[in-house]
Amino acid sequence: MRTEHIVALGLCMGLAFVQPATGQTSYSCKSPQGTPYRSAVPCPSPKQPPFIYYGPAQRPSTGNSNYIPRTEKPAEELAFMSPRCASMLEGIRTSSVRGVNAQTQTELRQEFDLVCRDDRNRARKAFQLQKEERNRQVQQTQQQEESQKIASQQDQQRLLNQCAEMRRAIYRRKNQPNQSEGERQDLEMFEERFYQRCAQKPAVP
Repeated sequence: MRTEHIVALGLCMGLAFVQPATGQTSYSCKSPQGTPYRSAVPCPSPKQPPFIYYGPAQRPSTGNSNYIPRTEKPAEELAFMSPRCASMLEGIRTSSVRGVNAQTQTELRQEFDLVCRDDRNRARKAFQLQKEERNRQVQQTQQQEESQKIASQQDQQRLLNQCAEMRRAIYRRKNQPNQSEGERQDLEMFEERFYQRCAQKPAVP
C-alpha cells in the first residue's frame, strides 16, 4: 500500500514538471547564415554594424615625397608696415611651409588682426598712394614722349616740304635762259645750301 502511494506521488510530480512545457512559447529564428530554426527563448538580436569614422579627405599624392606647400607672394604693402607687424605677417605667410599646424595659424592671424590691423591699413593706403603717383609719372612720361614724337614728325615733314620747294626752285632757275654772272653765283650758293640741308633727306615730288 505504501508502495502504491509512492508511485502515485511520483507520477503527480512528473506531471507537474511536464505540464508547463506543453504551454511553452516557440520562436522562429534564423541563424547568422540565414538557416531557419525554432527556439524556446527569444531570438538573439542581430548585431549592429560597427561605427565607421569618416576622417578628412586625404591630400592627393603628388608622386614626390619631397613635396613643399606653396606660399603666397609677400604682401605689396609689406615695406610700409612697422618691423614688428611686417615680421608677423611674413610668419603667417610662411607658416604652412614651416609645418605650423592649422590651430596655431588661426591663433597667429587672430593676434595679427588684434595688434596690426591699423598698421596694415595705413601701409595699404601708403602703398596705394605710391602706386598712383608712379602711374601718374608713367602716364606723364608717355604723354611727353608722344608729344615729342609728334613734334619730331612735324619738323621732319616741314623739312621735307622745304627741301622739295628748294629742289623745284633750283630746277626752275637752272632752266632760266640768259642768266647773268651774279644770278649763276647766287644759284650756286643756293644749291650749296640745298645739299647741306637736304642731301640725305628724300624730297617730296
